[in-house]
Amino acid sequence: GWRNEVVRIYTMIKIESGPLFRAIGAAYLHHWKISRSANNLIASFLFSVPTATMIVWMASRPNDPFIFTYVAVGVLLLSTWNSSVLRIGFGLANEQQQQTLEFSLTSRTPLIAIMLGKTLAMLMPGLLSGLGALASAFVIANHLIRVNDPAVFFGSLVVALISLLVITFIFVPLFVVVGGRAGFFGAVTAFGMVFSGFVHPVSALPDALRVFAYPLPTSWAMEGIGMALRGDEPIMVIAGRWGISLALSAVYLVVTFWLFRIVDKRVRITGVLGTS
Repeated sequence: GWRNEVVRIYTMIKIESGPLFRAIGAAYLHHWKISRSANNLIASFLFSVPTATMIVWMASRPNDPFIFTYVAVGVLLLSTWNSSVLRIGFGLANEQQQQTLEFSLTSRTPLIAIMLGKTLAMLMPGLLSGLGALASAFVIANHLIRVNDPAVFFGSLVVALISLLVITFIFVPLFVVVGGRAGFFGAVTAFGMVFSGFVHPVSALPDALRVFAYPLPTSWAMEGIGMALRGDEPIMVIAGRWGISLALSAVYLVVTFWLFRIVDKRVRITGVLGTS
């Protein structure tokens, strides 16, 4: 009956997911070990401090706690985004130059598992950059962030981090498919700064520009963060923003899987390994 079918599916997922998670963990540990030097960690922490200092200084001028807190949290996410996207771009470019990318593409382990592990490892220094930016915000404003509803705020922050991971991960197969260079990712950071909602609510954008912002899951997650900071919206309204952000993240994941299938076809059917 249906119970046996559920047990069969659960058993199949359990058997197949074990090696997959081990592969993700192994790729993460391998990449983290080669990038966790003291110099890299210090450089990561200081990476976004100048930009964050300028942004937070301007945001603290109106002496509005909401504006400062929103921008401080946004700078944390923006710095993580900027640093992570650049690291992914340069990381894959280095693998291509050193002719090690082909080993990942031709491994029996699913390519998406290897690259997910490496992406998670690259996000760690990016998160450290975000923490450095947040620390500079506290120094500039000389006070901590103010949150009306900590539980809802934390939930919104988790959703924002999930959306951040998803829209960062999509660049891994995109680099291989379109033959992008590391400089391509530098241009992406400018788009993310304007339309992600990190440093200003999307609602503050002109109507003609919002069409570029709302397809990004981070814009909806930041709306949820703004509502949690103000504390003037019911939880169901904020949860609606979470739902839209997570739904868009799911769409990005589907596109990412599709791009990985293109890469897999290139490697296993056409035999073309070049990324340029």
